[in-house]
Amino acid sequence: MTPPRSIATLVLALSLLAGPATASADEVFEPEDGGVSGVIAAEGGRFLFSGSQEENAPRELFEGFGPGASPLGSLTEADNEAFMDLDLGTDAALRPVVTFTYSYDLYRYDFDTRRTTRLAVSRDRCEEFGGLMQRGVLYFERVRRSARKAVNRCPGGVFAKRPGRPARRLLRTVPPSWDVSNGVVAFETDRVLRKGSSDSTIEELGITEVRVKPIGVRRSRRVAVGRYRTDKRGDKYAGVYFEGVSLDEGFVYWRRKDGGRDGDAQVNDLFRAPARGAAPSTKLSREGRSLEGSSGLPPSTLSYAVDGENIYYFGSPSGTLQAISKVGPGPPRFE
Repeated sequence: MTPPRSIATLVLALSLLAGPATASADEVFEPEDGGVSGVIAAEGGRFLFSGSQEENAPRELFEGFGPGASPLGSLTEADNEAFMDLDLGTDAALRPVVTFTYSYDLYRYDFDTRRTTRLAVSRDRCEEFGGLMQRGVLYFERVRRSARKAVNRCPGGVFAKRPGRPARRLLRTVPPSWDVSNGVVAFETDRVLRKGSSDSTIEELGITEVRVKPIGVRRSRRVAVGRYRTDKRGDKYAGVYFEGVSLDEGFVYWRRKDGGRDGDAQVNDLFRAPARGAAPSTKLSREGRSLEGSSGLPPSTLSYAVDGENIYYFGSPSGTLQAISKVGPGPPRFE
């Protein structure tokens, strides 16, 4: 699955060159000119990313990894920045579908018809994001469009919507990242213990957690916890914080970023743990992979997607051009 809310502002060139990265043995492809979008998704043996055939052109979906990737068609007649939250899922007949967010509404793309349909879940004074569909059930997050309106007119949180039934709230707040799979909700929390000052003389202190809970169960279980500190502007992190919670094949995944005691370290790792049960977490191994530094993922990694033994990530492996990479050689190892 794919952690939601990946930010993409770059344009994709059609001429993609496959070649070895200078800093990693992982398989990498990057454009000859320009950049690659960070909106990626992987599920069921498919890999999707978004981009445009030329600058300022409508956003399109591309399927495949490497120079053989092919466009699936235009999604919206919109500028690139309006498109986000790409996810691969299934409809009620288990056919693959794509969900994405455009202009505060949720949309669905069908591979069979190559058509895009707006999903009718929006409410007045509400904005919807982060949609994903599994077996025809739509999961999404909802927030108030205006703080001046009554809260009860737009209750926020993460919801599940079955065809013909009212939306059911699964989480009462919208976490920084979350995912749903096989009856389990995984999410990230970020709790501020002490607010920092605007001039950065007082640092902000916080706790970040990864938590899971079966749908219908009130209490969640903590999988991982980290403590961090940062200045008010967010220019410098120290300690540990988490990003990009995702579920795939019974595991919950998350990125663990460690800035060290003084914020000078740049350690970026991918962890996973069973979504059910209390087994310890494991870390993506560097064995057999040539990476700079001590991270399991390059420090420049901005987003990732997991589909069984295939792990993709987006960043700047060469320090210049942005690219999409695939962990290798061979299946990834966690230890």
